[in-house]
Amino acid sequence: MPKKFETKYASYASCLALTLGLAFATVSPARADNFNGTWAGEAPAAGDCGILTVIIVVSGETLSGTVSGKNGSPRIRPVRLPPSGVVSIDYARFSGSIRFSGNRFTGQLASFCGVRQVVGTRSS
Repeated sequence: MPKKFETKYASYASCLALTLGLAFATVSPARADNFNGTWAGEAPAAGDCGILTVIIVVSGETLSGTVSGKNGSPRIRPVRLPPSGVVSIDYARFSGSIRFSGNRFTGQLASFCGVRQVVGTRSS
């Protein structure tokens, strides 16, 4: 191979290695502990049920908390929170789903007044 040809490929190879190295260095793997902390959210009043308040505590990979409304404040059964930040929860005789994204969460939680749309943020 001519010297000019070898130099050209060496330059391309170096550039490709640098680009790939930077790409992988800036992507951090998703981890459930990225959601650590206390989260608070609400669903607006619905019918006779009033406001639904949700307090979520994430510690490591475990999510727990309470769902409070006019008809009581049942505890969320502790559940493993996967790195995706999407989890199904159970509380009293109801269930729901929560999706974390950054410092915000959204959820759909069943209640005596039907499914409630909850929005909340990380409070600590």
